[in-house]
Amino acid sequence: MTWLELDCAEPDCRLENRYRKLSILIALPMFVLVAILAGVEYWLLRAHTLQSLAEKNAAVAQELETLIRRSGDHLRRMQTAYTDSSPAVNGELHRHFAASGPEGLYSLNSLPPALQDQTGQLLWRGGSADQGKMILAGFEAFSRLCRFDHATEPGFSHSYWLAANGDFFGVYPWQPSNEALAWSGFSINNQGSAALTGELFRKALPDRNFNGQNFWLSPRPSGGPSATLLHAAPVLASAKLAAVVAVDWPLTEVQSALKRWSSPIGRLLILDENTYLLADSAGMKAGSILQLPQLKLPGLDRSQIDAGLAAGKPLATRGGVLMARDVSGAPWHLVTLVDEGELAGLLWPQLLPYALILLALGATLSLSLFALRREFITPALSLVTYLQQLARDPKSSEPSVPKLWQPWVKVISHTFTSHRSALQQLRAGEAFKSAIVENSMLAVISMDQQGMVMEFNRAAEQVFGISAEQALGADLADLIIPERYRAAHRAGLQRHIETGRSKVIGAHLALSALHADGHEFPIELTIFVTPVGQQSFFTAFVADHTQRKQAEEEVARQREALRQSEKLSAMGALLAGVAHELNNPLAILMGRAALLEDKTQDSELQNDAARIRAAADRCGRIVKTFLSMARQKPAERKWTLLNEVATGAVELLGYGLRSAGIDLTLELDPDLAPVEMDSDQIGQVLVNLVVNAQQALSSAVPTPRLRLQTGQEADGQFLRVADNGPGVPQELCERIFDPFFTTKSEGTGTGIGLSVSRAILREHGGELVLEKTGLGASFLLRLPINERRARPRGAKSANEREEICHEGMALVVDDEPEVAAVLADILRSAGYEVHVASSGNQAMQWLEQNRCNLLFSDVRMPDMDGITLWRTLRDRHPELVKHMALVTGDTLSANIAPLIAETGLPCLEKPFLPEEILQLAARIEV
Repeated sequence: MTWLELDCAEPDCRLENRYRKLSILIALPMFVLVAILAGVEYWLLRAHTLQSLAEKNAAVAQELETLIRRSGDHLRRMQTAYTDSSPAVNGELHRHFAASGPEGLYSLNSLPPALQDQTGQLLWRGGSADQGKMILAGFEAFSRLCRFDHATEPGFSHSYWLAANGDFFGVYPWQPSNEALAWSGFSINNQGSAALTGELFRKALPDRNFNGQNFWLSPRPSGGPSATLLHAAPVLASAKLAAVVAVDWPLTEVQSALKRWSSPIGRLLILDENTYLLADSAGMKAGSILQLPQLKLPGLDRSQIDAGLAAGKPLATRGGVLMARDVSGAPWHLVTLVDEGELAGLLWPQLLPYALILLALGATLSLSLFALRREFITPALSLVTYLQQLARDPKSSEPSVPKLWQPWVKVISHTFTSHRSALQQLRAGEAFKSAIVENSMLAVISMDQQGMVMEFNRAAEQVFGISAEQALGADLADLIIPERYRAAHRAGLQRHIETGRSKVIGAHLALSALHADGHEFPIELTIFVTPVGQQSFFTAFVADHTQRKQAEEEVARQREALRQSEKLSAMGALLAGVAHELNNPLAILMGRAALLEDKTQDSELQNDAARIRAAADRCGRIVKTFLSMARQKPAERKWTLLNEVATGAVELLGYGLRSAGIDLTLELDPDLAPVEMDSDQIGQVLVNLVVNAQQALSSAVPTPRLRLQTGQEADGQFLRVADNGPGVPQELCERIFDPFFTTKSEGTGTGIGLSVSRAILREHGGELVLEKTGLGASFLLRLPINERRARPRGAKSANEREEICHEGMALVVDDEPEVAAVLADILRSAGYEVHVASSGNQAMQWLEQNRCNLLFSDVRMPDMDGITLWRTLRDRHPELVKHMALVTGDTLSANIAPLIAETGLPCLEKPFLPEEILQLAARIEV
C-alpha cells in the first residue's frame, strides 16, 4: 500500500483509490509548475544576496588595507630613522639618561613631565660612552618620528625600537621602565643570542626574512581593555639583523573597520594566519584572545577556510555558506558565514506571490472535487467508519447515507450483532475457568497424553521461573523434571495410558523439581486425570516447599549456634576464675625468679633461676593465650612478629601434638619484620588451623606430620600450616569456608572456625586460602605489609631489658601479700622507696599523711577495689591520678574490662616481668 493507492480489492478501497488518483492527476501538473518557478526565483534572490555580501566584504577589506598601509609607512620611517639618525644628542635627554634599579639599567625614568610628553622611554644595559651617545641620538630621531606619526594616527598604541643583540629597548610614548617592560613583554636582561629566541626576532632574522619585509604577530594581552596586534619590520645592516621596529595596534581598531559592514544575515570574522580572531561582526569581549576552535562554530575549520580562499566564490558548507578572501598587506582573512536558515528566512517573504498562486489553485481544485467526493467518496468513507466503530462499540449509531448505500449498513449491523452475542457467551465460560486457574495460589500445570504442556498458570511461572509462552507446547519432562526421574515419568505415563492404572494419581507426593536456572528444589504435588473424548489430560497442583525447608534448616543451625555460644560462655567464665587463681602465683614465681637471677653472683644459681623464670614465663604466656582466645574485645592491632604468634600457638598446643605422635616441623624465617596485626585474633586463627590439622591426622595416618612455615612475599608475609592427612575433597574446597559447614561428625565441630578465620584475615587486608597440593591439606595465611606506616622508632619488645634507675616514693596496693612483696622488691631494685597497702582504704589513710611518685593498684580487692580507689583519688587527690597504674589477673570477666576502660589508666596483666613493671613506672612517674 502507498499514499497513492490502497492495496486491497474491496469496493470501498477501489473507490478510495480512484478518488486519490483523480485528485493527484488534476492537481500535480499545476503545483509542479508553480513550485519550479518559485525555486528558480529563490536561487536568483539567493545569488544576489550573496553577491551583496561579497561587495560589503570588499569594502571592509579596503578599509583594513588602508590601516595596514599607514602602519607600514610608519615602520618604514622608523627603519630610515634608525639608519640615518644624526649623532647630535639632546643635552636634556643626556642629563637624565642614567642607570637605576637593581639591574643597573640606563633609563629615562627621571625625565620631567614636560619632556615625558615629547619623548619615549629608552632602556640600555650599559657600555661605552660613545655607544651610549649613538644609541641616545638614534632614540631622539625615533621619538620625533613617533611623536608626529602617533599624533596623525590615533590608532597607534605603542611604537618599539629593539636592538637585535638585546643591548637596548625603546618605546613610545614614555612609560616608567617597569611598566614599559611589562606592557611589551620584552626583556633586555638576557645576553647575546638569548634575546633572539622570541617569535618577534625569529621572524625578523635574515634567514627567514631575507627581503626585510614587514610581518605581523598574533594578538597578545596588553594589560588594558583591548588585546593588541604587533606590526614589525627588521632593520638590516650589512645583511645582518641590527634591530627591530614595531608598532602596536589595539584589536578595537580592527573591529572598527566592521562599521561599514551591516547585514541582516551572516557573520563576518577577521582571522590571522594562525586563526586568531581579530574582529567579529557579532562583537568581541574586551581583552579576549580567541582562536577559531574556541569559537565552536559548527562546520568551520582551517581546511574549509583554505577551500573558500582557493574557490574565490561562495562555498556551500554544512548548514550554510562560507565566503573567504585575503587582506592585502597582512596575513589576514575575511571569512563570512551565512546560515542557510537565516538566508531562507530573508528570501521566503519575497516568494509570497507564488504562495498566493498556489493558494488560488488549491481553492479551485477543492471546489472542482467537492461534488465528486459528496456523491461517491463521503458515503463510502462513512460506511468504513461505521465498520470501525461497530467493531469497537456495539452501540454505535448507523451513519446517515444516501438510499443507495443503506442496504450495506443493514447487512453490517446484523452480522456484528449475531457474532458478538456468540462470542460473549464463549468468552464468559473461558474467563470463568481461566480466573480459577490463574488466581490459584498453587502452581497449576496440565499436559496431554503425549506429555506436552497445555496449561501453565501464573503461580507456575513464579515457582519454576518459566514463562507461559515458553512452557505451552513443550515436553513437561524436559521442562521441570530432573533428568534422573524423566525415564520413570515417561514409563508411568505410558503405563497409565495403556492400563488406566497409576500409583501417583490422587496421591500427595513430595518430590524434587527442576528450576529454569538449573537448580533443584523441593515440591509437593497432587495429580488428577480429566478424560475428554478419547483423550486424557493430566493436571497437577504444585506447592513450592523451598522456604519451609530453608526455615527448618535455619532453625536447626540457630539451635546449634546457640548451644555452642552457651558452651563458649560457660568456658569463658571458667577460664576467668582459673586465670585469676593462676596469675597471682605465676606473678610471684616470675618476679622472684627474676630478682633471684639479678641478686645472686653464683653462675650455677643464676642458671637455675633463669630456668625457673623461663618455665614460669611459658606458663604465663599459655594462660595469656587462653585469655586472649576467650576474651571478647575490639580488635587492637600492634606491631608483632609473625614468628612469635606461631611460637605461642605451638606452646599452647605442643603437648597435644606430642601426645598424638605428630611430628611437628617449624620453618620460621628469622628475617621477618614486625607486622601490624591483632596478635590475639591471628593467634586464634592459627590455633584453629593447628587443631583442625591435629583432628585430621588422628585418623589412620602411619607417620603424621605437621609443618608450620613463615616467609616473605612480594607484598606481605605468609604462614603455611600443612599436614599429610587425608586432605579436602575437590568438591568441598570452597564450601569449607561457608558458615556452619563441617565435615566432622556431630558434636565434634560447629562449622564456624574456618569461616571466622577467613573473615579475620580479610579484616586485616589479607587472605586465608586452601592450597592445591598432592597430599594432605595446606592452608596459607597471608598478611599484607603497609608500606606507608613504619614501626615506631625506638619501640622495644616485651623481652628487651634495660637498666632503669629511679628515685622517689612508690605505693603498692594489693590484697595478695606475696604479689605486693614482689612488686615492692622490683621497685626497690630500681631505687624507689616503697610502701605496701593491702586495700584501698589503707592506701587512702596512708595518702592522707604522705605523698608518692607513682601508685600500683590491684583491681579486685576486698574493702575498696582498685576502681573505687581511682574514683576516690580523682575527687580528693586528682594530681595523683595520672601517676597511677592498675595490675590485674582477671581481664576476662565481663564487668572488669568496661571499668578499666572507664579509668583510662594503663593496665598490666598478671603474670608480669620485672622489666614490664619498670617500663610502666617510667611512663607514669612524676
